[in-house]
Amino acid sequence: MSKTLLRRTAILIGAAIFGSVAGQSAMADNLKLAHQFAPTSLPGLSAVHFADLVKEKTAGATTVTVIPGGALGDEGANLQQLQNGSIDLALTGDLVISSYGKPYLLMTLPFLYRSPEQALHVYNGALGQELAAYLYDHEKLRLVAWQYAGTRVLTSSKPIHSLADLKGLKMRLPANIPWVAAWQKTGVAITPVAFTELQLALQTGTVTAQENPPNFIIASKFYEVQKYLMPTNHYPQMQSYLIADSVYATLPPAERQAIADAMRESADWTSQRAMAAQQADVDWLTTKGGMVLTPIDLTGLAELERGVPTELMGPAGQVLYDRIQAVQ
Repeated sequence: MSKTLLRRTAILIGAAIFGSVAGQSAMADNLKLAHQFAPTSLPGLSAVHFADLVKEKTAGATTVTVIPGGALGDEGANLQQLQNGSIDLALTGDLVISSYGKPYLLMTLPFLYRSPEQALHVYNGALGQELAAYLYDHEKLRLVAWQYAGTRVLTSSKPIHSLADLKGLKMRLPANIPWVAAWQKTGVAITPVAFTELQLALQTGTVTAQENPPNFIIASKFYEVQKYLMPTNHYPQMQSYLIADSVYATLPPAERQAIADAMRESADWTSQRAMAAQQADVDWLTTKGGMVLTPIDLTGLAELERGVPTELMGPAGQVLYDRIQAVQ
């Protein structure tokens, strides 16, 4: 991480702490963006990069104050705050789909995508455009851009070598319907824990396993309370940039365009860095981070997961599954 990004992160966090950042809607030239991720994580840096781009593109007329680390709540809270106008912008994971985009639930299914590139093609292609239109039509959530933030891996306090070792494992998952449906097939004992509370849950033994992209594990220091890393690579983590529709409606066309362009450019910037950093972050965790890299044999997983699309969505689930698989 560069000194410039560290400095910008500190400045923006300071503004969030000492400025008037909650309870009142920001003026159009001073927007608030909230997210739940650590400031030094890749999403945290992405938000700072976005704020810099907005300032640059508007010649300083519009500024963005970043409120990181779940200071205003987790992703679910941030999405509600967008809808009620208490924040202007948000960077969230794909919880927006499982909470508000039910016809597209399957897009977030673990063990579905062949690569991060395929996931980006799905989210940025025809399906992603349909989803964005649905979210706006039904929830007035204006989703502008998707980014890839790293591929999720499994960590645990004990080594996991095969599907058999997963049975009974006390595993944290977010309250995401497809994730729960997929992992239940493996026999894990799922406990929902908010991301902002996960470090403590791992430390106290409330859960003994979790799954996240390596850069999240580093930034949140989960390696301090987890010993083993299994490279399951089960899901390319996608994240969305959103703007409150009430804010969008008040902005002049030039500012709207500047913000949308900054979101898309920051998403591309983040996706490229996530691609480059995935293996390097695993290497760091299993050397300097002190974790033990543990190969895992997932033989039999495909058979376990075969019926999940239909179980989740009926016949429409298989149709959506086939559409996703057809994307190269």
